[in-house]
Order: sequence, then structure tokens, then C-alpha cells
Amino acid sequence: MTNIHPAPTSWDYAFQLGDPFFVRLKLRDGERVAGFFGPDSFASSFPMDQDLFLEAAWSLDQDGTPVGPVDGTRGLLIRREVIEQLELLEVGFHGER
Repeated sequence: MTNIHPAPTSWDYAFQLGDPFFVRLKLRDGERVAGFFGPDSFASSFPMDQDLFLEAAWSLDQDGTPVGPVDGTRGLLIRREVIEQLELLEVGFHGER
């Protein structure tokens, strides 16, 4: 068995799964940010440059757990080239949105 998939990139595969989830990111400058990827979010797909629109920015506690939407958030736009690490977390990781 192989891990070959028809999605052209792992980015495309990760963001086409359909269920909502949290995204926790470590940026190249060391900043940690998080957001909610749901039905009003968007991830670009191959062959376009990889960028990500999260429908709500979320605050993180000291352990990096998403604790709640940032007041007044209208979303978070992240360009791939500023991301050092990206982690996808189940909604149940924090609790229901």
C-alpha cells in the first residue's frame, strides 16, 4: 500500500477533508496564531500559491490551546511563505465553537 493520493499536494488534501477544525500556526518570526477553518473559510489549491483564509482568529492560552474567538474578528489571512509549522486540531480539542 502506498500513500499516493490524487490530491496534487498535501496542502490540498488537508484542506479538502470537509469537517471544520482549528488551525494552529507557528510563523517564521516565532509568533503563534490560531483560527477556525469552517464553511466560510478558504484554502487555495494547486496550482495557485498556497494561502489560507480562516473565518475567525482565535486566542491561544499559554499551552497553545484555542480558547475563544478574538473580539471583533472577521477572519485571518495567512500566506504560506510566513508559516513555519501548521497544525490541524479537531474542534473537540477545545470544545464546541
